[in-house]
Amino acid sequence: METTPPHDIIGKEISEYLPKGEGADLLIKLINESQKILRESSVNRERKAQSQKPVSSIWLWGQGRAIPMPSFRDKYGLQGGVISAVDLLRGIGITIGLETIHVPGITGYLDTNYLGKAEHALEALNHLDFVYVHVEAPDEAAHNGDLKAKIQAIEDFDAKVVKTVLQGIKKFKDYSVMVLPDHPTPIIKRTHTSEAVPFAIFRSEDEQEKPRKGVGFDELSASQSQIFIPKGYELMDYFLRRK
Repeated sequence: METTPPHDIIGKEISEYLPKGEGADLLIKLINESQKILRESSVNRERKAQSQKPVSSIWLWGQGRAIPMPSFRDKYGLQGGVISAVDLLRGIGITIGLETIHVPGITGYLDTNYLGKAEHALEALNHLDFVYVHVEAPDEAAHNGDLKAKIQAIEDFDAKVVKTVLQGIKKFKDYSVMVLPDHPTPIIKRTHTSEAVPFAIFRSEDEQEKPRKGVGFDELSASQSQIFIPKGYELMDYFLRRK
């Protein structure tokens, strides 16, 4: 089966990118039938009344099967959790044995409950060793080609998630915090690219150090550092000081 991510064909005619291969006829039928159903949907009537774009179709893609993976606990001896509005991320978390932490009001976009994610993560650390908090809004804004929305998403993440975590985590004696994107999504391309991404790590022992002026959290500053981890799956070992 061959399917295409929708964010790779923004603004293009979809006929060339419909599912292909064994079982494709069924998927195409589901896509077509969804358009008829959504056309008469009460949700869409409400959206139109509010001058919002209607939901016109489902789009099926990204098929796969769960793969056997070692649990986070077996590999690192730690119990972890995951907070995300994205099914894919929660699914990966479940696959490696992370606890799914439910937060009301998370949407995966600009209106998500940023503060709730941070607060639930801090609360979960009372019984977990590690919590992964995922924010989708900057990526979605970039797929939409919306520079203003992407800036807002990054600023909201910084002010409501990073700040809240850095303030609240001081109640623990020892801690480490890491911030990073999972991949670039340039506004100009509106899809994912494969360049290296910056990451920042702050630990409890760093509290006594003076901030380094003129060092930003961006691709250019990161590329000028002496730290480069070419294999993404080794980053957790680095973060947890296992290598």
